[in-house]
Amino acid sequence: MKNELNHKKIKLVRGNHIKKEEEDFYSLDNTKWSEEDKGYLAKYYDFDEIDLISYALSRKEKAVKQRYHELRKAGKIEAYREYYDKLIK
Repeated sequence: MKNELNHKKIKLVRGNHIKKEEEDFYSLDNTKWSEEDKGYLAKYYDFDEIDLISYALSRKEKAVKQRYHELRKAGKIEAYREYYDKLIK
């Protein structure tokens, strides 16, 4: 019984630590998307894995998917791709 309690305590500590690291990693998640971020997203969404884009933009995967679909629905994907192409040249 004591060993089981210690195991649960260790798991809880590790879980809190991971959550804190995740909060630090996704530091931009609650901030406004910059034009450059939207351009990067539009440019690489069809080519890169979601986790790589999420990492590059410091945002959660869910936020990346949601923003892409909002841009696509508004018909702005191509405009942001062109913007990003000009930006990186």
